[in-house]
Amino acid sequence: FRGLGDGYNRTVYAHSPEANQQSQRFVAFAAVAIMCPLAFIAVTHSGAWLIEWAFGIQRDLAQQVQSYVLWMCPLILLNAQRHYLSGLLIQAQLTGWVTTLNFCYLGISDAAFLTGFSWQLPARDVLVGAELLGVSVFVATFSGVRAKYYQTPTLPEHAAVTYRESLGFL
Repeated sequence: FRGLGDGYNRTVYAHSPEANQQSQRFVAFAAVAIMCPLAFIAVTHSGAWLIEWAFGIQRDLAQQVQSYVLWMCPLILLNAQRHYLSGLLIQAQLTGWVTTLNFCYLGISDAAFLTGFSWQLPARDVLVGAELLGVSVFVATFSGVRAKYYQTPTLPEHAAVTYRESLGFL
């Protein structure tokens, strides 16, 4: 799935309001499809066994890995939306916003890393929490910028995007 950076590429099909919605639903569906097996690994005994077997580690370390994986699951969906929204803004030639918001995203994440580690919080909470904070602010802000400045281009050849076409694009 190209790290779900495919969200950028999916905007190729987002040339009408209907295709835009279909493309965003597809990106969300693909993210959930990736997230579900990871969630299974994160919350089941089978998942712990798989981690132990794959990495040759003990049960207690496998449980710590499961904890990280569980915390990272929402990041898959949020990052998919981040890439998708970035692609829309790039498509609309709003690249200044993409640059500015990426800079803010990195600044928020870095500030959260530094704060969390200086407060001696658990590494999992700092690493995943900082990323969750940065991505959440990024997606929320991008959504506002999209609502205010983005205009869907109209190209009738991509007005009716199907899931089959989306899957073929991957």
